[in-house]
Amino acid sequence: MPYIQVDDGVQIYYEERGAGEKYIFSSRSRIEHASSYTAALADLGYHVIEIQLRGYGKSTHVTEDYGMKWYDIWASDIVKAAKALGVEKFVYTGVSHGSGVGWHIIRRQPEVLIGFAGVVCGPHSKDGHDTGAERQRTLDNALDEEKWKAYSLERYHRDCANPPSYMNEEELAEFIENAKEKYEDFLNMEPAERLISPKKPFPDLSTEEELIRELEKINLPCIFLGGMFDPISTTANMVRTGSAVKGSKTILYQDSDHGLCKRYPKQIARDIDLFLQEKRVFE
Repeated sequence: MPYIQVDDGVQIYYEERGAGEKYIFSSRSRIEHASSYTAALADLGYHVIEIQLRGYGKSTHVTEDYGMKWYDIWASDIVKAAKALGVEKFVYTGVSHGSGVGWHIIRRQPEVLIGFAGVVCGPHSKDGHDTGAERQRTLDNALDEEKWKAYSLERYHRDCANPPSYMNEEELAEFIENAKEKYEDFLNMEPAERLISPKKPFPDLSTEEELIRELEKINLPCIFLGGMFDPISTTANMVRTGSAVKGSKTILYQDSDHGLCKRYPKQIARDIDLFLQEKRVFE
């Protein structure tokens, strides 16, 4: 299996799709195979490196709570992985907490990036709570096996609900397979994985005004994609972010929520591809 050593005693697992010099890196707690927008990006000619974050799945598990440093550590892991693979500059894309990693790469080591594509990327509202509501539910159910089973099943039914009307039989099967993969991975998490609590991105910032000032510093081609019924990365979050980051593009899908990437994987990939071409990112 492909692993990269990023720290003493810490390896991260990755999968590679596509080939060539147009590198796109992505990371999250799990690597999707069915109904995957990153696979669609590889089909469009990009060399995609998908990384399973430290602490999850096939990557090294950790019992230490990094507190407010989780996103900084994950961001550093991605940059180290790119260096180990001989990649000096790349586009980063991520979904939800995966996009949180992207925000922290931008903040800490922007010189390695030539673009950022954030899917349901927020960042979360600075509302006085340092942990989002859905992450808190995960933490609350983590150590009771019966509650965890019920919570995992609830998430599965939610993921299967209301598939987009455009889907043909094959696409619908992929959509359901994506939900099954996610359910099995989530259900089988070890307690240490369930208890990872990275807080919200930019945990040192406490107000919306501070967050906006931070976002206004970004000087990088950025595209943000969201769903208008997302209760986590809300429409207000997405519009705030798109307004703050100069030169960015924001696309909102009317009939989607936080599961945007599995509802419209090929469409999202095309949106990102068009943006990267418009900005001549790889030229």
